[in-house]
Amino acid sequence: MPARRKLTDADRVWNRACYREGTDLREGDLALAALIRVDGYIQNGGVGHAFISRQRNWRRASKAMSFLGFTN
Repeated sequence: MPARRKLTDADRVWNRACYREGTDLREGDLALAALIRVDGYIQNGGVGHAFISRQRNWRRASKAMSFLGFTN
């Protein structure tokens, strides 16, 4: 059996965002989770699908982009 790889800080952040587990979720975890969720909808059905059918998630992702500094 191969040795288990030690999780990095980035791995732990990604896991918190993907699984939204634990009591120590931070604003950045929730922002990353919102972007991951919208990206999944875009990958699955395109931008139109993500925007029209999931407007609440789109608004969260927009706020997440601002939080993470992705603004003009």
